[in-house]
Amino acid sequence: MSTTYTLTITMDDTTVNDLLTSGYYLYAYKAVQAGNPNGGAPLVWFQTQTFSETTVITWTESYEAYTSTTTTLTDGTVINASASYAINLGQELQVNSTAGTGTVVNTSNSSVISVLNQTSTQFTCGLSQSVQGSSGSQLCALPLYGNNLDTITPVEQVMVVFMTEDVNTGSVVYQLSGPSLLVDMTGMTEATISYDINTNWSGNTEGWCTQYAAGTEIAPILVQPS
Repeated sequence: MSTTYTLTITMDDTTVNDLLTSGYYLYAYKAVQAGNPNGGAPLVWFQTQTFSETTVITWTESYEAYTSTTTTLTDGTVINASASYAINLGQELQVNSTAGTGTVVNTSNSSVISVLNQTSTQFTCGLSQSVQGSSGSQLCALPLYGNNLDTITPVEQVMVVFMTEDVNTGSVVYQLSGPSLLVDMTGMTEATISYDINTNWSGNTEGWCTQYAAGTEIAPILVQPS
């Protein structure tokens, strides 16, 4: 049975009302480790304007490996999956057609999810993960060159941010216009953080939260070398 994780965000009335009046969205991004992170991009994993004094984001260890024929990872590009397959750690998607379709097989490496391109066609690949009960939302994008292998390990690190830009889930984002917080939930399934529109994010003092200023480049933070 897959583990369920819960991140709770608390705010006071003033902050909630100011965010809603100003047209802010709450975004979440999910980190991964990649065997070859060069050229990799974080994608908008979750977006909502439904938030209040207490807002809860939940997700499970339910993954899909996807391929996409969109190969230009420019800021704002929406990566639509051409093909997607349920997958677990220790499994590999073997892509065997120019449509990006393939077969999932077991491997001897139980610590990673692999995508092997058995064609000479370039794709984009990555992982999707269930969030807020959805079947899966893309969280990263990696170049998948012809006859090459990408390895990806999901990690329990979530970045949250409030921004006024309306950015679709699955969109490439390299830089955030608002202050963000990276929450490392490795070894725990529940965490609580808080947000104030003027003083921004606050969490623990034990090292599982890291604040980043507006304008921070997030690709090196969210697409990590394995």
